[in-house]
Amino acid sequence: MRKQFIIVGIDPGTTVGIACLDLYGAFIAAYSSKELSINGIIEKIMSYGYPAIIATDVTSLPQAVEKISASLDAKLYVPSSIITIREKNEITKMYPVNNAHERDALSAAIKAHQHYSSKFENIDARLREMGKEKFSENVKSLVLKEYSVSKAIEVLCQEELNVNIYDTKEKTREVSRPPPKIEEILLKTRIKTQKAYINELESDLKLSNERINKLEQNIREWNEHAIIQAKRSKEVKNIRSRIKNLQENLLTLKNENASLCIANEELKNLRVMQLREEVLVCKTLGQFSKSAISELEYKYSIKPGDIIYLKDSSGGGASTAKILCEHNILAIITETEMSHTSLEKISACGIAIFNIDEIPVKLQEDYVIVEKDAFENAYKNWMEKQKHHQKKKKSAWLEKLIKEYRYERKKKEDIHDLP
Repeated sequence: MRKQFIIVGIDPGTTVGIACLDLYGAFIAAYSSKELSINGIIEKIMSYGYPAIIATDVTSLPQAVEKISASLDAKLYVPSSIITIREKNEITKMYPVNNAHERDALSAAIKAHQHYSSKFENIDARLREMGKEKFSENVKSLVLKEYSVSKAIEVLCQEELNVNIYDTKEKTREVSRPPPKIEEILLKTRIKTQKAYINELESDLKLSNERINKLEQNIREWNEHAIIQAKRSKEVKNIRSRIKNLQENLLTLKNENASLCIANEELKNLRVMQLREEVLVCKTLGQFSKSAISELEYKYSIKPGDIIYLKDSSGGGASTAKILCEHNILAIITETEMSHTSLEKISACGIAIFNIDEIPVKLQEDYVIVEKDAFENAYKNWMEKQKHHQKKKKSAWLEKLIKEYRYERKKKEDIHDLP
C-alpha cells in the first residue's frame, strides 16, 4: 500500500505525544510513549506516512521538534499564539486521544491543517480545472517546499511522461536511466536539507569545542587563582578580625575619654564655685542606693567634708547609710523623708541631715548650689541641737546609772537586815 503525505503534531517531553492527519484533515492515528528518542520518534512517524508538515502546540519552538523537522525535511508549523487548554479540549473532543500528550499533539496537527487548508483548497481547485486531481498530494508537498503550483505540476507531468516512456518496450534503449519518482525528488531535497543541517551542526560543534577548551583553560587559571586567593583570604580575614577588635576597643576608650573629659570639666566648674565664699557646691546623688553611691564616687570622688544633695532618700537601709558614713561626709540635703533606720545610722555617724525647706537649693545640670550663710546657720543650729541631744542623752545615762546603783545598794542592805 502506497504511503500518503501526512501532517504530524508532536508534544515532546518525558512522555512524547504524536498525532497524524492526512492533508485533507482526516484523523490517522494518535500515539504516546515514555522515554522515546528522536530517532524513535522519526521511525514512528515514518510508519504512518511521509511527513509534509511537522507542527507544535507552543509558540516557543522546542529544539527536539526543530531537529525532527530538519531531519524529515518537513515544513515546520508554529502557532502564532498560545493554544489554550479549553481550545485544545474543544477541537479534539471528537477524536480518540488517550491522554494530554496525545491531545496536545493532535491540537498542533489540527491547527496546522487549519492554517494551510485555504491554500490546499486553492491547489485542488486549480487541479480540477486542469483535470489533474490525481496529483493533489504530490503538488501540495512540493508547494510546501517552496515550489509554485505550475512548477510542481510541470515536474509531476514530466515524471508521468518518463514513466510512460520507460514502460514502452520499443523505446527502452533510448532511456539512459529509470525515470525519477516524486519520492526520489522529495528524498533528494531531504538529503540536501539534511546535509545543510549537518554542516550547521558540525559548525556549532566546532564552536562548542572551542568554547569548552576556553572554559577549561579559564577553570585551570581560576583554580590556581582561587588557591592563592584562599590563602590571602585567610590572612585578610585574620587581619580584619584584629582591626575590628581594635576599632571596638578604640571606640570604647573614646567614649570613656569623652565621659572623663566631661567629668573633668564639671569638677573644674565645681572647684571654681567652691572657691567663692558666698556659695557651697553639693554633689548630687540621684537615689539612696549602693550603685548610685558607687557611680557618684567614680565620677566625682566623694571626699570627707562633702555636702551631698539626695534627690530620693527612699529605699536605702542601714548598709547603704554605712557607706556614706565611711566617706565622712559633712551633711545630706534631701527632698524626701529618709527611713528611721537610715536616719539613726547617719545621725550616729555625725552627719547632718537637712531637707530643702531648711536649706534652699539651686539646681544646676549636674550639681546643686546652696548659699554659704544659709548652710552654716542651719549646720550651727544642728550642732547645737546635737550638743543638747548628747547632753540630754548623757544626763539620762547618768540618771539611769545612779538608779541602778541605788537599786543594787538597797538590795544588799535588805539582805543584811534579814534575821
